[in-house]
This record gives sequence, structure tokens and C-alpha cells, in this order.
Amino acid sequence: MVNIDDPPKDATPLELIRRAIDKRGLPAALKQMTGAELEGCLLVYRLLQAEKRKRKYFGELTRAIKAMRKTQRLVPNLPDLDRAIATYEWFLKPVDDSPVEGVTLTKRGEIQFNDKVLQLSAFEVVAGWVIPCIFETHCGKAVGYSRDSIDETIRSEFVDFAEYVLAVLGITKTDGTPYERRAIEAALTKCRRLRNR
Repeated sequence: MVNIDDPPKDATPLELIRRAIDKRGLPAALKQMTGAELEGCLLVYRLLQAEKRKRKYFGELTRAIKAMRKTQRLVPNLPDLDRAIATYEWFLKPVDDSPVEGVTLTKRGEIQFNDKVLQLSAFEVVAGWVIPCIFETHCGKAVGYSRDSIDETIRSEFVDFAEYVLAVLGITKTDGTPYERRAIEAALTKCRRLRNR
């Protein structure tokens, strides 16, 4: 479990990580990490969470449209149902004017994630892909880990570093508890497999 003893009240996340690097004896090169890299981790995490929510929402809309179409076949000529179907379809693919008066959609660029990334959770992408890139960039060596042959504990400078980054960014499991070292190891392994396909 990550514990950053007595941090200053107004310490930034980057300062907390640098403090942990000293305390844990991690490679000093990691102190070259920038605030932008740290913010990038959090941004990727939040964008992927939003993408998953959007996909779930679109799935719910699609199921609702299918159910309304079945009802429409059973009871034709229901004007409110026709309008509801048109509205839901417009939300899925907004082209031209909205079927609902006063509803418009502003155009903005969408971020596209490749299929490999979308197969992973937001945590897996950050712990198994983004944080390893930061570690490798600053340390100049590949990430890895080993297991103690007696008690199966995971030993790794990378896993130590990832634990601190995740804790400082507030990336936790849904119940608010920090991810275990095993979860970081599993995310790293899964991302390696996916990248090598």
C-alpha cells in the first residue's frame, strides 16, 4: 500500500511523486518527469472513462430504439413513438436539424481511440501503457518485475513508481481503495500482449 508520510499541505502531485521517489529509492532520473506527463496520465484515464460511458449510453439508446420499433409494429401510427424514435436516432447520429425544436449540437473534434486501447479499462491503459512509457523515457530501461520465490511478492521499481503515480492522481478501484501491485503487473502484462499482436 502506498504511503507518502507527512506531505506538505500545499504540495503538488508532482512534488508528492518526487518525494516518494527519494523516499523509496527509485531511480533519480524519474524526477525529470514533468507535470504535463502527469496530467497526460490523468487526461487519458478520464477520456477513456468517458468513452466507455458514451459507448454504454449509445448501447442503451440502440436497445431502446429496437424496443420502440417492436412496439411500433404492434401498434402502428403512434405519433409520440415516431417522434421518440426519430429523436433517439438523431442522438446516435446527429445530422441535419434535430427532430426536437430548440435542440442543436455544437460541432467539436472527437478523440478517436484505436481498437486495441478500447479493449482495455482506463486503469489498464494508464498502468500498463502510459506510465511504462514515462518510466522508460526517463530511466532508459524497459519496465519489468520479478516475483519472490517464497512469498510471491512483486519486486519492481516500475511497480513502485506506478503505485505512487496512481495514488497521487487518485486513480483507484470503484470502492475507493488503491489498486494492488498484482493489478499493475496484470495491466502491464495485458498491454504488452496487446501491443505485440
